[in-house]
Amino acid sequence: METLSELILLLGQFLSDSLNYLMHSISVYIQTSLESISPSSSEISSNAPWSGESYVGRLTGLFFVIIFFGLPIWIVLIVNFFKNRRAKLVHDTLQIALQNGQELSVDVIKSLPGYEGEKKKDSNQAFTTTGTGLGLIFFGLLLFQSLYNPLSGIGALIFFIGLAELVGKYIIQKDRPANV
Repeated sequence: METLSELILLLGQFLSDSLNYLMHSISVYIQTSLESISPSSSEISSNAPWSGESYVGRLTGLFFVIIFFGLPIWIVLIVNFFKNRRAKLVHDTLQIALQNGQELSVDVIKSLPGYEGEKKKDSNQAFTTTGTGLGLIFFGLLLFQSLYNPLSGIGALIFFIGLAELVGKYIIQKDRPANV
């Protein structure tokens, strides 16, 4: 818990420093743009690394990359944090109940808030994955007028993952005894 709060504080400090740097860079850019009207200062400011559109473009690209790759990571971290916290609360509740000498049946454990039982994947998910892959293949075919394009390649990957799930389920059900 302490490392998570330190990580959040570090991220906040990074964002604060980045925004301060961005604001300073924008003010310098505006100042150099206004000074470039006079011919004497335009020669001096044109050699500065922060002058021109390339600096703003690079900074925008940098923030886009940080947000594009960082946001999914933060979403996963937040979801896992709350899931682990819920599991810890269930575990603590069970420990307290056992320390007090209470007998716990399966029904009591399942009725606890936050309890997650075994999640079983059904074959509908495999069909959905296969269908999504086929849809992306055909969408890429229609969009690019060629079967060899990145969208169809991603669709083929998803299609084969779904196909592997279907084959795996068929083999598992075939080899499994009837009483299980």
